[in-house]
Amino acid sequence: MTISYHYNYNSNVVNTLVSGKLTCEQLGTHFEKLLQDKSLLSNYIEVVDLNLATDFEASFTAMQQLALDARRLMTSGHQVSIFLAFNKNSRDILSMMSYLFQKLPLTICLCQSVEEARENLAIISNNMNTPELACIV
Repeated sequence: MTISYHYNYNSNVVNTLVSGKLTCEQLGTHFEKLLQDKSLLSNYIEVVDLNLATDFEASFTAMQQLALDARRLMTSGHQVSIFLAFNKNSRDILSMMSYLFQKLPLTICLCQSVEEARENLAIISNNMNTPELACIV
């Protein structure tokens, strides 16, 4: 499993690609990399593509730690996550991750297409004074 990301300074968007089997520990490592990345501006938006993810391995204890890690990420300037989950596998993985969303002050919206994801990204970018928002695409 790999998690890689690329930051676009001009749009203040982190594009993250997840592939293979995902674990809470790997997500925690990804969060730590984002926390340490000094190039990220405050209020950045993360677009997470889960379409190549094949499995998600988690325990309750690991999810609790991940929720703490995610909260640290949010207090450091991360405001919005948009999840791209167009196939059944990626949607099921995202469903398994719903525990994490319950532990964070997130609003979740469901988008049905790439076009809808782009529309939501534009809306979110224009309304960054709103509470944290996670879009499941």
